[in-house]
Amino acid sequence: MEKNVAANQIEADLVALMKKPFLLDVITVYLTTFHRAPYDYKGNFFLFEQKKRERSVTNIYHELMHFLFHWYYWNQCREAGLSDKDIDELKEALTVLLEPILKERELPLDGGYSMHKALREQLTKLYVATPDFPIFLDRAIPLYRASLE
Repeated sequence: MEKNVAANQIEADLVALMKKPFLLDVITVYLTTFHRAPYDYKGNFFLFEQKKRERSVTNIYHELMHFLFHWYYWNQCREAGLSDKDIDELKEALTVLLEPILKERELPLDGGYSMHKALREQLTKLYVATPDFPIFLDRAIPLYRASLE
């Protein structure tokens, strides 16, 4: 995998986006044929094999963004009163912030889940107005709550 993935670039992009460094020097990736990519933010995740390398790289961005979110922002969401289920949903919707990075790197877009489409559009607009992730997240949490109504 190290021959086919620009790990340093992915790390730099995600650190710039999330405004926080990776806590681990090594994250283990297991290849699987199962069409889900479970992960343990303590240091490993599963990556299902794609027909195109570029799609796998997009999935790596997606999963590693989740790691940073868990490490630094999960408790902030809990303290704001969100349940773990709500935080998980918000975490998935937030991958919309990867789209400009992926486009710049000429990778397939993340796309997200259809149930988050409207929220992802709102989050995109909010991030354009507030491109500092910690501040953005403070404003995104009430936006997420409103999307539940």
